[in-house]
Amino acid sequence: MGESGLGQALERACSRIDLPAYRFHALRHTFVTELLRCGAAAHAVKALAGHSSLAVTERYAHVGERDLRAAITTLS
Repeated sequence: MGESGLGQALERACSRIDLPAYRFHALRHTFVTELLRCGAAAHAVKALAGHSSLAVTERYAHVGERDLRAAITTLS
């Protein structure tokens, strides 16, 4: 099964469980974001994702309201 076949399989799976159609690239963003949320070292995440620099890894990391709240709770 090639890359396009895997993409089509992912789209069908999302459709079956009523999720929006995701692309494999979106999963890379989720992978990076979740690793960082779990406390993984940024350099390790960079290496696992195969990024050329930490700046690229930062573009893949998404900060949401729950991340901001979690950051504030570290002050107490």
